[in-house]
Amino acid sequence: MKAIWGVLALAMTVPAMAQYEASWDGPWETNQGRMDIEQHGDRVRGAYDLNDGRVFGDSDGTVFRGIWSQSTSKRRCYEDRDGTHYWGRFTLTLSDDGRYFHGRWWYCDRDPNDGGEWTGHRPHRRR
Repeated sequence: MKAIWGVLALAMTVPAMAQYEASWDGPWETNQGRMDIEQHGDRVRGAYDLNDGRVFGDSDGTVFRGIWSQSTSKRRCYEDRDGTHYWGRFTLTLSDDGRYFHGRWWYCDRDPNDGGEWTGHRPHRRR
């Protein structure tokens, strides 16, 4: 009986541990350049190298959805967002171990297939 309670207690702590580890905070190496992200609760903001890029949005833990903006881009949006006409939307998904993400970006409020892939990993720590 003690073994069953031990297994149940462990099973109940695993989701809580996984939720705690799901964080976007920190530096990332991405296919859009280096990106530094700050996360406060479910609010996420950051900046990346490509064209003075910025991101902001919300995270439910493993999925970060929001808007990217840049000083210039291949497409100009009709509406201004974040002080520029060069912006779009994105959805990024964090890997189970929190070290990688993959997702898509697109221009303005257009079709999500009208954009590209966005991938990244946390930089390796030097020992």
